[in-house]
Amino acid sequence: MRSLTADSLPEDTFAVEKRSAGPSRDRAKYDRMLLQMKRTHHIGCLFNRSTSVIPDIPVRFDDTGTLHSEFTATEEQQGYDGRMHGGVVAALIDASMAQCLMGHGVCGYTVDLTVKYRQPVMLHKPTRIAVRITGTALGDCIYEMKCELHQGRVLVAGANGRFYRKKKS
Repeated sequence: MRSLTADSLPEDTFAVEKRSAGPSRDRAKYDRMLLQMKRTHHIGCLFNRSTSVIPDIPVRFDDTGTLHSEFTATEEQQGYDGRMHGGVVAALIDASMAQCLMGHGVCGYTVDLTVKYRQPVMLHKPTRIAVRITGTALGDCIYEMKCELHQGRVLVAGANGRFYRKKKS
């Protein structure tokens, strides 16, 4: 396993480049790549539909390529009373990791995903998501990811995942 840097990513990904044009251009580049990749590889994903389990989750990238999002769960995502269903939390984390990769120009399939539920994800309370690529392995075939969900200042769930990079066709 090696750490991920802009210089270590394959040339065909949209990694963070040297900062000559300013941060807003870099964030826009991630957003454009995500939109292009979703249209090409992910159009049928249950999180990309207007009738999604959690519809219209806006995402944005910061200067480092970390994906950020915020949503508020409702009764449609409920498991136990007043709490978001754990399976929906895991699916949301998985989809967020895939979208982070797509923002970097990588289409990847989940190899494994480990979710740690630290506190219940409560309904009707804003939840922030942050996802980042933490490394690569096997010659950039495997991408390692980390995701955190916060409600207020409390870490309610965290996850580590690995994704296999789809071969170009």
